[in-house]
Amino acid sequence: GGGGGGAANPFGAAGNPFANMSQGANGGGFSFNDFEEIFQKMSGSGKDKTRKAQGPEPGADIHYKLKLDFLEAVNGCHKEISFNTMRRCGACSGSGCTDAGAHAKCAHCGGRGKKVMSTGFFHMQQDCTHCGGAGEVGRSGCTQCSGKGIIKDRSVQTLPVPKGVNNKERLKVSGKGEAGMRNGPPGNLYV
Repeated sequence: GGGGGGAANPFGAAGNPFANMSQGANGGGFSFNDFEEIFQKMSGSGKDKTRKAQGPEPGADIHYKLKLDFLEAVNGCHKEISFNTMRRCGACSGSGCTDAGAHAKCAHCGGRGKKVMSTGFFHMQQDCTHCGGAGEVGRSGCTQCSGKGIIKDRSVQTLPVPKGVNNKERLKVSGKGEAGMRNGPPGNLYV
């Protein structure tokens, strides 16, 4: 008879009920990323990618590859660089609204920027989806920047390069990256 000599499966024809748990998102089973997402939503630290943020957002960092000759690296120098970037919109002063003070307290969260939801024993706090966590909403968006507070531009900067800079060394220039949306802080420039 063909038993194979092993012990019988205690789960019968169903097989091991835990067999697919380690497959994660690819196998349609359970993964620890599911727990991470749950805890992020409970703590309010998760980002909801479907919502449109209305509050300030930090600007992106800019990475620029600078070429130096041997003497420039040894002696130090000043180098002029230019690159495409996003700068603060002049029409709305970076606010994203055309009228000064054109922001109103968000009626959905009462200006707190957060909503608290109770589910049994747990209290979940998350950014308000209406105002994007800013606590306020714009009344009239700027037509120059489409309410973002930033527009495309070309930046020209002169950078001091210190003496003895290494070939693989990266220099950080704080606050010289792209402007932040809706008056968010600027990113950094890495050369």
